[in-house]
Amino acid sequence: MSSVPYTQLSGGVGGAVLQWPAIPASTAGAPTPSQGLVPWRSASFQATGTWGSGGSVQIEGSNDGVNWYKLSPAALTSAGVFASLGAQEFPRYLRPNVTAGDVNTAITVTTYLST
Repeated sequence: MSSVPYTQLSGGVGGAVLQWPAIPASTAGAPTPSQGLVPWRSASFQATGTWGSGGSVQIEGSNDGVNWYKLSPAALTSAGVFASLGAQEFPRYLRPNVTAGDVNTAITVTTYLST
């Protein structure tokens, strides 16, 4: 499966903002940098763009960058929805995965990784 790369919009003391633009249906975003490169204590997500029919984004985590698991925020199913990871979720890598939608789906996901 191909993935959509992120762009780091800002970073430094306090955290980093990453954005995956226009992720189509059945496509994941590229994993965040490992905790060692961009350390974070909490992560929050927002999603905007074209949802198409049944568009849905699931936030996933992995410690090895290969095996991915759903994290606690419920799937994001509409624009502007804001989700935060559970207090005890600190995987090494994070990614958004657009698990549903149609040919019109193009969802932009932005995350704030705060230190």
